[in-house]
Amino acid sequence: VKKKSQEAVGPAAGPEVNPTELKTALIFALMYSFVLLASSYLKERLGSTGLTILGIIFGVTDVDAITLSTGRLVASSQILESEGHLTILTAIVSNIFFKGMIVFFIGDISLKKTIIYPWLISFITGLALISMA
Repeated sequence: VKKKSQEAVGPAAGPEVNPTELKTALIFALMYSFVLLASSYLKERLGSTGLTILGIIFGVTDVDAITLSTGRLVASSQILESEGHLTILTAIVSNIFFKGMIVFFIGDISLKKTIIYPWLISFITGLALISMA
């Protein structure tokens, strides 16, 4: 016997669905598709430089989409592995930089003190790897 406070408020048909999960999936699918199209276009127009620019831009928001789309382009031999590595690494470094800037502009002093050294190490290591590529 259910107590009144435990009764379902909405319809009892099927499991609960979180609408934000669908929205997130759709946004990711759109970003993934856009990155895939932009990768092909920029590679054709600007070569490896276009892929690096794409990594910088999309790395700010989402490394997953650029990683998956770049992996697909490498797997289908549309870009070289070295170009794929550099694109993904550039996106990661861009993401690290941007998130660090958010903390430094918005975070409190204790958060800044907590992340400064790991952030610097990650960022400088990423830049060093990019310069070696």
